[in-house]
Amino acid sequence: MVRVSGSFDEVLSDPRYDRYSGDYVEATLSDATAVLNPMDALRRRFPFIMSLRQAAFERAADEASAREPGRPAASLADDFAAFHREMTGSDPDDATAALFAELYEEARREAP
Repeated sequence: MVRVSGSFDEVLSDPRYDRYSGDYVEATLSDATAVLNPMDALRRRFPFIMSLRQAAFERAADEASAREPGRPAASLADDFAAFHREMTGSDPDDATAALFAELYEEARREAP
């Protein structure tokens, strides 16, 4: 397994990563904003990609924790709200948050 990192464009096109096309890959994207649906493009270059991390999501989680020191790890609802903010630039409205909670509970009940 190899780790590659850089901006989305670098990981997709930098010739220094050509030699990893047949390897199991963990990619870390350093872009300041989240990249939507990067796996399809990355999978074309690295068919055996196993893991993807986006620094933008990690920064958002770190910022949320920094706002409330001593707070335990974010709840799933907090994670969803941070994800929604990152994707849309705004907090989820009450209806969206309620729908997420409902879907989460449904999935939790049905999971083995």
